[in-house]
Amino acid sequence: MPGPLSNSIREAFCQHYALNRNAAEAGRHVGITMNIYRFMSIPEVAERIKELEDEAAHNSGIDKDRVMQIWWQIANVDANEFSQNRIGSCRYCHGQDYEFQWKTPREFREQKRAAIEKFKLSQDLTHDDDVRIPSDAGGYGYRMTREPNPDCPECDGLGIQYQVFPDTTKLKSHAAFAYQGTEVTRQGVKVNFAGKTDALASIAKAIGMFNDQKPLDVSDSAQKFLETLMGSKAPLSK
Repeated sequence: MPGPLSNSIREAFCQHYALNRNAAEAGRHVGITMNIYRFMSIPEVAERIKELEDEAAHNSGIDKDRVMQIWWQIANVDANEFSQNRIGSCRYCHGQDYEFQWKTPREFREQKRAAIEKFKLSQDLTHDDDVRIPSDAGGYGYRMTREPNPDCPECDGLGIQYQVFPDTTKLKSHAAFAYQGTEVTRQGVKVNFAGKTDALASIAKAIGMFNDQKPLDVSDSAQKFLETLMGSKAPLSK
């Protein structure tokens, strides 16, 4: 490889640009006054930048094509992969005569026992004797996951909301790239994952959509990959 440039300003620019990929900032850092893109088109400058980028990629084991694909997968990940807000039936939707429906006889017995103990009532009393004792007139078999009954007079067919969090050890590869851990807070469970906006910004920067950025030098395979995903030719340099 050619190695460092003999011109110290050009070398400093290349080093700075290779570090942060911001052409305008690199130009200001070394005091370049000419048009930055004309400066970057100088053959030895362009070659030195590519040399530094290739060297950095080799040393870190990073493959540009793979990074681009990961960014794209993160940018397109569905938030439902991490948490879902679902609508299910309320307790009255499928109860007999729209009465409160219990999950199981055991659930009913436990609630009845709790009411008797709370109000210090006789074990032999029923709901007909004292309305403070639960009734099982609505029957059993309640499942929150059933569809709401559109004719339910209690919820007007709107059902109730409930949240579902998947087993994060079984996330699909594209979602696993974005997953950044789960926290238990005072407000509940918080699932952290990389944002679409940041991933799209990284892609846009890499393909030169920002005025002060040099398009990322990628291989033909990455070019074809992005063309397939985006439906048009992406402005990637070769």
